[in-house]
Amino acid sequence: MQTPYFVISLVYNFLSGESASGKDIDTDMYEALNKQEIFLHAKQTDINDLKDKLTQDTSDEERFAIFTQLYGEYQSFILDSAFVYITKCIDLAKQLDDSTKLVSSYIHLGNLYTFSGLYSEALQIFEDLKSQKMDTPERLRYCHLA
Repeated sequence: MQTPYFVISLVYNFLSGESASGKDIDTDMYEALNKQEIFLHAKQTDINDLKDKLTQDTSDEERFAIFTQLYGEYQSFILDSAFVYITKCIDLAKQLDDSTKLVSSYIHLGNLYTFSGLYSEALQIFEDLKSQKMDTPERLRYCHLA
């Protein structure tokens, strides 16, 4: 299992000398690390709840929304699983022939590539999306990706 994002954030804050609570940074870090299992359990419970929804009779629109939520849950948790669910979003958006969902999914994929350090792949997404028509929310996410 990969190191959760919040642990990496704590290490960064530790190295930069910041403390969110105003306490000694060592105290904050030890308290958070002691609660790691609680955080992991809560995250896994949320993921399992979403996966359970997929076993129910759901429309394609609902499945797309659940896949997107699962991508979001996994994005800072387990990158391989985030790739799986954003790929499912892309496949379903193509099946639905929904350009808004497809652009949104590709923007998420580009962000995931960037987060993973796969910059040339992210750049390719950026270049491929350049010519797409996007509504305002997608343009904002696209600009973030750029």
